[in-house]
Amino acid sequence: MEARTERKVLRKKILLVLAVCVLATASIYALISTLHSGGSAPPRDRVLARFRATLRSYASVDATTDLLHGASTSKTAPKGLRAFLGVMSDQRERRDVLRETWFPDAEGLQRLEASAGIRMRFVVGHWSNDPERERAMNEEESELGDILRLPVNETYTNLPMKTWVFFRTVYDKFTPDYILKTDDDLYTQVQRLPYAMREWAADAGDYVGCSFINGEMYDLPRHRFFEPLSFVFGKREYYLFFSGGFYALSRRAAGLLRRVNFGDMRIGAGEDTTIGLWMLAFNVSHTQDPRLCHYECEPDSIAVTGPCNGLCSPKEKMLELHADPKCHPQYRSWLAPPLPPLDLVPVHAWCQQ
Repeated sequence: MEARTERKVLRKKILLVLAVCVLATASIYALISTLHSGGSAPPRDRVLARFRATLRSYASVDATTDLLHGASTSKTAPKGLRAFLGVMSDQRERRDVLRETWFPDAEGLQRLEASAGIRMRFVVGHWSNDPERERAMNEEESELGDILRLPVNETYTNLPMKTWVFFRTVYDKFTPDYILKTDDDLYTQVQRLPYAMREWAADAGDYVGCSFINGEMYDLPRHRFFEPLSFVFGKREYYLFFSGGFYALSRRAAGLLRRVNFGDMRIGAGEDTTIGLWMLAFNVSHTQDPRLCHYECEPDSIAVTGPCNGLCSPKEKMLELHADPKCHPQYRSWLAPPLPPLDLVPVHAWCQQ
């Protein structure tokens, strides 16, 4: 008992030292920003918000890591849902690989939601023309309980509608602080999400993604990424939007999206280009987070993707990444930040192309 008390006292002292260090760092950062901007210092409230978010995050990421790995916790449940992470999927094989790697089991999902306020589900539609596949999907949903079914037909060309229904459904049922969308061919380091979301909130980020891209617009009907609206845009490149592998909408942005009717808005060929177009129409804040699109697990990575609009050979690569200790590090020191702050993360060169 005495040893446990001493550890608690030591931890409080370390946290106090950490608070002083972070405050000093924030002051230095503000001074450097002032010098670089010709004398215009960043708003005081914004600096303090980042400081408070950093302090809270060091503790929360440790707790989330413990939850994902089955450790017990004495923390009380959060008052509201902080995030809903939806994994878009239409293949049982890929879902099973994720369940073997970074996607928690039923007990882990409950712990994660109770203590970290993060709910995770696979997001799947229906197959109205394939009764056998629909039956198998119903059995999987009943057996595992980790699936959110949407009233949409599961087809590639229907992804814009599926994504719109996903954001609308989650907003109506749960109204979380952030709704995160990812694909089943990315490796996600869930234990780092609480820290990242607090940074997004401190930055008032409404539409958060890996990188702004304005890729080529294809006007040939036989092309996989054929854009039917190419004649409307009148050019061969898209407007700036966040790539669809992993992005997030704040509660405010999702609320704006909730108010529009799907058929009243322009709909692009891809779900990411469609959401990006709608976010340009709304008065929302865009936040770029390069930590959402790494090619390998790194100290500053949150999601790992690849050059194939996701991981190439997802099954093999997912298992390979999960065997890498860098993909699920354990944070046991209060002095070690869970990942570098967003302001210090460089934008990958390939993301700027």
